Amino acid sequence: MFITKKSLWIAIYRVFQDNRVQVGCSLEMRKLMLDWSATGLRQSDLASGLDSLVNAKFVALELDVDGMPCVRLLNEEFGLLRPNGSDQPALASLEKIRILRNRPPIHLNGLIRNERDGRRVEDKAPALA
Repeated sequence: MFITKKSLWIAIYRVFQDNRVQVGCSLEMRKLMLDWSATGLRQSDLASGLDSLVNAKFVALELDVDGMPCVRLLNEEFGLLRPNGSDQPALASLEKIRILRNRPPIHLNGLIRNERDGRRVEDKAPALA
């Protein structure tokens, strides 16, 4: 599934919102990465989203007083939705990922393979007596 830059920005902004980070304040990178795992997106998506936000000067990567990496929110406009509804596809893709991530694990039963020969158990011919 293709994730747009706007989708990544909205997802990152939601993590800031969930942690009540306001403009001028920072969020530890460790906390951001931990909360990011709940979005259903990959860590590489977080990295590319942060790169684009840093390049656009919406966030800054810094070290806190303890030398731990953190992300400072400089401008929150990247996470705000446009009133004309043009951000709806970005929201829809995030919702689709959320739904797919929360799908019950039972759907994986058909994909479990026998490690010896790589075939699913139900695909094998019955054993001869």
